[in-house]
Amino acid sequence: MLTIAAAVVVIWLVNAKVYGPAKQVDKYLQALQDGDGALALGILNAQVPDANAALLDSEALRASTQGLEVLELEEVPASVGGRANVVLSYRLDGAEAQSTFELEQTGTRWMFFDEWSFRAQDLPTVRVTAPNQNEAELNGTRVLLPEGTNTFAAFYPSRVAASYTSGYFEAPEQSSLLSGPG
Repeated sequence: MLTIAAAVVVIWLVNAKVYGPAKQVDKYLQALQDGDGALALGILNAQVPDANAALLDSEALRASTQGLEVLELEEVPASVGGRANVVLSYRLDGAEAQSTFELEQTGTRWMFFDEWSFRAQDLPTVRVTAPNQNEAELNGTRVLLPEGTNTFAAFYPSRVAASYTSGYFEAPEQSSLLSGPG
């Protein structure tokens, strides 16, 4: 009887700590910090809007989460069965903020462990405008601004920093913190 009780407790703990919804958010954040946009997009289960994808991979993506400090990951069960929200409290670019991720249980693995997936959503976008300029630097990556403006898809949480420097003009860096979807 004691062995069965111990097994139930171990299964519950493994399910909560290794397979729980917060673990999916943790995997997503790691993909962002690694600059692996394809993996992050797959984990987040998001649709890419009709926008420039320069911020969704490699150095620009790594730069968007550079210095991200996770303060707390809190699972909040939703009232509808099989759904949960994970509230991420973090510090990025000197500011504290929160992002809420909606997940749903999509099945079980090995009969005991829950599988969780992010609920489908659209990625947020950022519009960059630089009158009379055709390019700018966005998170350290040169991007085109046809007619002085362009819209960029981005992951969240992230910091998007835009600046412009040429032989004749210079614009100081302007940044924005994205904390949620569209």
